[in-house]
Amino acid sequence: MSCLEAVAPGLAAQPSYIVLGVPSQTFVESVPFEPGSTRITSLSALGMAANALANYPDAHLFALGTTRRGEAPSEAAAARLAADRVSAVRRELERLGRPASQLVTEDRAAFLRSRQDLSHESALRLLDAPAVLLYSHHAPAPATSKPGPLMGDLCLSGATATLALPARLQGDSLTVETCHAARCAAARLALDTLGAGNSVAFALDGELSAGALFTWLEPSGPVLQVRTVVEDEATLASGDWFSLRVRVDDSLVARLEQPLEYTRQTYSSSKRVLASRLTCLEARVEGDAPPR
Repeated sequence: MSCLEAVAPGLAAQPSYIVLGVPSQTFVESVPFEPGSTRITSLSALGMAANALANYPDAHLFALGTTRRGEAPSEAAAARLAADRVSAVRRELERLGRPASQLVTEDRAAFLRSRQDLSHESALRLLDAPAVLLYSHHAPAPATSKPGPLMGDLCLSGATATLALPARLQGDSLTVETCHAARCAAARLALDTLGAGNSVAFALDGELSAGALFTWLEPSGPVLQVRTVVEDEATLASGDWFSLRVRVDDSLVARLEQPLEYTRQTYSSSKRVLASRLTCLEARVEGDAPPR
């Protein structure tokens, strides 16, 4: 996620942006569960986490199991359910090839202390859900750090979509089409460049500024993430229609279509950076390919 958000502005050919190094970024994803159970309902966030850990084998992520208010009959039962969910995530990451030592369990107080970059509303929304949060600790930039000559906006209004694709993709080409707020973009890639274990970042062409990251994880299969950037956030409104369609040759293999709900995100920035925005509107959606 961090890499995609950094790369998207460059793909959109906006000269006021810069690709930021991974150490300055943070990671937070939510693994959803069926209410009242330990059954994971979507593997998209786990796939992105496994890929991040594979790229940095000496690093680790933190995990916090959460429950929705009223989901369990007592606080003790809620704590057991949350712990069992973390165990389920740990087993799934091991199945994806990542050692258990790369996942460290924390409690709610530790999460709130380590992620003071999140707004109060965002933190409450994350904590009141049947899920496991996978996150890195937020590391503010040192006070003595100086912005580089190309540093630009850190906050980009737009949407991020994550879509798990079918485990088997057979054909000659893969076409990605996305539309956001009545603007669209598309890209076509040769399937022989998208083999198992590969990650490919590419730009989409059209009226919409968008970049994508295709990652083929073993053994779960491919995951596609698309990031759109809308420079004029005044044109965005809750209910904007978002669509993402993936085709292999002429056959539709996966799609994600739904209205967007934006939240205002806050980022830190140096006062010496001209025209930097400290807040922006962002929306996140995800989905899984239907069984074939």
